[in-house]
Amino acid sequence: MKNLKTTFAMLAIAAIAIFSSCKKTTTSDPPPAAVTADGFTYSENGSSTIKQGFQPSFLPQSHSLFVYTSAATSAAILFEFSLTTLAVGTYNLGPNYNIDYPANPSFNPTAGSFIITSNANGKISGTFTSSGSAGSISAVKGTFNNITIQ
Repeated sequence: MKNLKTTFAMLAIAAIAIFSSCKKTTTSDPPPAAVTADGFTYSENGSSTIKQGFQPSFLPQSHSLFVYTSAATSAAILFEFSLTTLAVGTYNLGPNYNIDYPANPSFNPTAGSFIITSNANGKISGTFTSSGSAGSISAVKGTFNNITIQ
């Protein structure tokens, strides 16, 4: 009987040691993916200051993206990107075509890329980067998300 009590006590101690050493793991849902707002944003010279372009739209006849300086109907062109097509892909930006950023003075890049990551349901999304030299501007980069094809 004494052996039975000793065995039972040892089993109880072993069980307590095993179960008390188990760490409860909690599962949590992964954080949600970052949501990119619809529209056109850009920055100059690697700045963390994000600027906004207004009334962005793709024109399928000319394969161009136009972005304006404000929401006013008399707004001036802020950016004009001219591409060979509006298909998903990467397009080189360079000195002879593809981007006009008529900042003061006008910035036309010597290198860069325009990447269309999505073209679905009449809307286009992607990013662009460019480098060059015009006054104090040496680089311009940005994003465009869910821009309507006119």
